[in-house]
Amino acid sequence: MATQRRLFVSRPQDPAAEAGPLPLSDDEQHYARHVLRLGDGDAVTLADGTGHLAPAQLRLGPGKTCTAELTGPFERAPSLHHAPKLVLACPMPKGERADWMAEKVAELGIDAWVWVVCDRSVVLPKGAAKPERLLRLMRAAARQARHGRIPKLVGPMPLSEHLSAVQAGPPSSRFVADAEGIRAAQALSAAHSAVRQLLVGPEGGLTPDELRAAQGAGYGRLTLGPHILRVETAAIACAVLMGQTDA
Repeated sequence: MATQRRLFVSRPQDPAAEAGPLPLSDDEQHYARHVLRLGDGDAVTLADGTGHLAPAQLRLGPGKTCTAELTGPFERAPSLHHAPKLVLACPMPKGERADWMAEKVAELGIDAWVWVVCDRSVVLPKGAAKPERLLRLMRAAARQARHGRIPKLVGPMPLSEHLSAVQAGPPSSRFVADAEGIRAAQALSAAHSAVRQLLVGPEGGLTPDELRAAQGAGYGRLTLGPHILRVETAAIACAVLMGQTDA
């Protein structure tokens, strides 16, 4: 794309609708006008959140409103053609750490965060970790990092349910963070599938039964080093390691 000024847009299901002005959400309008300080006719790149990009021009309307006018078709982002699909299964951290993790995994370009509930997961206060807030944070972080996709947030769901879904799904390279696992370089050399499933346990760790269940579902054990990491740190470390394409 010619410009790195990126905005997310809800792409119409009917291709014919792309010929007219595409509406922008309030957040995207604010970002365009008050953060990027764009004017009428300025070139932007539109992202549909699924990895497709299109060139466009910003069109200013009355008041503070603005829309986008396509100048070319939506096409899959070149960087995604050979990138592995990353699915991170991880319990929700406490408090502001959940917000921080949501932003960082979106910046790293994971495809989905599956919010799993484990035996040792912390009990979150009512109303904590609202999915709408986390999705908004991930959207802003993905835009800032110039990604063409926004991670999906799935769950909460029991760990057992997630493991069953993975087993029933397409082939994938699967790893669970565990202090007694193999080293990262060895794990990466075995990650040949186009889909990489990563599992991080809660701060108390997975129980022996949960770890056995993960191994039964095809998860290899991956060590992140000799130190015990917080949930969000381990999740980000896994995402960085498994996001590498060199096997």
